[in-house]
Amino acid sequence: DGAELAFVWRDGVRAELSSAPLGGGHSIAYGVSGLGQIVLGEVQTNETVDNDEGFEPFIWTPATGMRRLRDLLETEGGLSLADWRLGRAADMVLSADGTVVVGWGQGPGGENQGWVARWADPKISKGSKGTTPKGPTS
Repeated sequence: DGAELAFVWRDGVRAELSSAPLGGGHSIAYGVSGLGQIVLGEVQTNETVDNDEGFEPFIWTPATGMRRLRDLLETEGGLSLADWRLGRAADMVLSADGTVVVGWGQGPGGENQGWVARWADPKISKGSKGTTPKGPTS
């Protein structure tokens, strides 16, 4: 279909990360955990939920495939992000162990705020709990 897809190397072979579950658009990886088991990136969905450019941040694992970061935080983390825009994955950082994502976006009042999401389970699989994005502390 001509879409450029994010990929990982597995046993010396390039393995594309399917974006089909999220609409099948172009995708790019921006961060990979130290062991290569968790990828942070963004996929083109033509939605403008988390930014005005039609790209949505995703998390990929071999067990779960590509999932919107927002969906992961809301469904498995139990968070309400209705008033948050998480921003672009290009502006986010994934920790080496894959348990923390740091970024910035627009908070409930429309102001730019930093946020941190943490998972107890580095595989970010079903049952993991996130934490509510919080703005910078003074």
